[in-house]
Amino acid sequence: MSKFKEMKFWIGDDPKLSERVQKMLFEMGYEWFQGDVVRKEEALCLMTVMQEDTSSEGFIYWNDNELSFEENLGEEINIDWLRTPKERKIVTVGDQKYYEDELADALKGIKPIN
Repeated sequence: MSKFKEMKFWIGDDPKLSERVQKMLFEMGYEWFQGDVVRKEEALCLMTVMQEDTSSEGFIYWNDNELSFEENLGEEINIDWLRTPKERKIVTVGDQKYYEDELADALKGIKPIN
């Protein structure tokens, strides 16, 4: 069985987070897929892939498309712990403060009133 697995990471508009995730993946032995060149400002998500279950190589590729991210079957990894509080936008609703990304995720399942 391979030490690599298929995963996906939503980066969003956060080049510093992208660098941290890339560094972590490189340390785990992943490499860029076929010399893929990352334009960090365009990499909204990073995904990993292995060729077969027994593969001794793991690859990283990037995408700038949310639909591709959603369609990817890899396990989505929560990387909020890699974000620093100053990089996360805080919004206030009533008298409560929330991180914008967490609030947006929580609201995805609620239909707006037309």
